[in-house]
Amino acid sequence: MKKHKKSISTNNKIVFFITLLVVFLDVFGFTLVIPILASMIQSPYGVFYNVVDPADRNLLYGFLLASYALASFLSSPVIGQLSDKYGRRRLLAISVAGSFISRIFFLLGILTLNLPLLFVSRVLDGITGGNITVANSAIADISSKENKARNFGYVGMIMGLGLLLGPFVSSRLSDIQIGGMVGVATPLMLGIVLCFIALILIVFKFRETNQYIQSDMKINKLSALMTIKKAFRAKGIKTILITSFLFTFGFNFFVSFINVYLIGLYQFSLLDMGNILVYIGVWVAVGQGLLVKPLSKKFSTRTIVIFGLILTGFGLMTPIIPSILPSVGQHDKLIYLLVPLFAASYGFTSPNIIALVSNAGEKDEQGEVLGINTSIQNLAQAIPPVLAAYSSIISNTLPLIIGGSSMIFGALILSTFYENQKTEKIFKVKK
Repeated sequence: MKKHKKSISTNNKIVFFITLLVVFLDVFGFTLVIPILASMIQSPYGVFYNVVDPADRNLLYGFLLASYALASFLSSPVIGQLSDKYGRRRLLAISVAGSFISRIFFLLGILTLNLPLLFVSRVLDGITGGNITVANSAIADISSKENKARNFGYVGMIMGLGLLLGPFVSSRLSDIQIGGMVGVATPLMLGIVLCFIALILIVFKFRETNQYIQSDMKINKLSALMTIKKAFRAKGIKTILITSFLFTFGFNFFVSFINVYLIGLYQFSLLDMGNILVYIGVWVAVGQGLLVKPLSKKFSTRTIVIFGLILTGFGLMTPIIPSILPSVGQHDKLIYLLVPLFAASYGFTSPNIIALVSNAGEKDEQGEVLGINTSIQNLAQAIPPVLAAYSSIISNTLPLIIGGSSMIFGALILSTFYENQKTEKIFKVKK
């Protein structure tokens, strides 16, 4: 394959700062929707509460969550390849532009009570939602092997900050009506504006980081299926990808229905859900911003991931504790005491998994390697909402048990089968 080196026309620190800022604006705009999505279907005050049959509410909520992740699963590896072929800047702009349009559709779907339009917006956002993949590739471009985990830790911290502020701002802006529209329209409009700002920054300020543009690279449109098959046959990557899948699968089993769990158990309002999500975000940011660096100095990346998976796995199951205590309704504050156990450990585990994946690939494979990992994670995000919806019918604590158990199983897989070596270029594996 023909490759040619392309010089980076700006200082790496400036590129790094802009990438972090774009990631923050994107995640912040996306997480504005998180408390709204559950409340508008599950809460008696939600706009779709009386539109949807009670028996279908959990399934509708699950499929709305899954539609984004499934679309992103299919598209993220393609976007990763395209960023290897055409550069990070161009694909980052396309991805954010798609998010901008999809969020407009989402707002229109709520204002018109149009459920199909909500699904269209979620699918469109998923198809063009490779901005985090491209951002991670840009960070990998300008990082050495020694500081890669640290830099991904900063990305994770920024994402945690977006996760923190998004629900906080959303839950409070939802009380403000503009032009007679429903309150939830206000934070959604803010998300649209911020997405537009991110797009402007990319177009006018972001400079190319990919030094190995592969202009004649052939794009595999089915790479979500085909290249994953190749990757799982390559030594040094398949165990990491399985671990990454179980990590994301477990956490999303928890995230998918923790709002539904808290609404049912404690009758949490939109403001209450915003508060708990903010609190989770604080501890995720602590794990990513304050714990990654000191841990990486004392322990190997593999050790950190194994320990983090076990701690997070058990932590995800702890919210069950208040539900089995006498006078359940009086123990809602106990949830806040349990959050740090899983949120902080999730925070320092996530960037180290990305570092393991990135280190398994060559320098000129970063877009494709990280795109495949994103695809694996998106598949792991697409499955839990639907399964959690059905499992919650059996027991509202079952999604938490499945989520935590998946994490612990991931730790077992990594500790047993991981090989810390790169024996071949991942995408040169023979069929």
